[in-house]
Amino acid sequence: MITPGFAFNWLGGPASIAANLPPRVYDAYLDSAWHPHLTDWLHADLGLRTGVWTDFNAVNSDSIRILGRGMGVLTFTPQLDFHLGVWYLDRNRVKLLPAGGVHWRPGSIWDIYMVFPNPKIRRRSITVGSSQWWIYFAGEYGGGRWTVQGLGGVSDDIDYNDIRIIYGIEWETQSQARGYVEIGYVFDREILYDRTGAPPKLSLDDTVMVRAGVDF
Repeated sequence: MITPGFAFNWLGGPASIAANLPPRVYDAYLDSAWHPHLTDWLHADLGLRTGVWTDFNAVNSDSIRILGRGMGVLTFTPQLDFHLGVWYLDRNRVKLLPAGGVHWRPGSIWDIYMVFPNPKIRRRSITVGSSQWWIYFAGEYGGGRWTVQGLGGVSDDIDYNDIRIIYGIEWETQSQARGYVEIGYVFDREILYDRTGAPPKLSLDDTVMVRAGVDF
């Protein structure tokens, strides 16, 4: 599976001039995924994303990132899988992140995906036509990394990192189309400056996020 993507990220604040950030940064990437089945009980979950992450004023070799994941999946029963592997985030502070956990589907109502770093527990609510509606709680290691041009034309390479606790509603169809609306509490927020070190780290207040989207 190969999917192109493009994202706009609008930055609002912080008010301090020390933040030295542009009003927008962008993601332009190509996503690929492969799920080979090696045996009846062992398969893999492999992914690779590459592209440029920048404000398009500071474009250099650091703007090009390669992100990926490599997960082995052991199937104990049709309802229970064990996942173990790593995610490569290619950020300034965190390059590799260990990943793993259990995916348990005890019935047609519950789907318990307790796999770090993005666990998700969801419960089927109603079925409307061919669409299934679910409610869920999830966790997420959020953020990203971009090359930016600050005040005075000085380029930098920044991380934005946070941790998110999310409550949401989603629907999915047999054709794999999916939509969702969610609200979350976001904490442990920080911006790291790799080059200028001015400041080397900027801590941000906790906040609330609202997010919605459609995947197909």
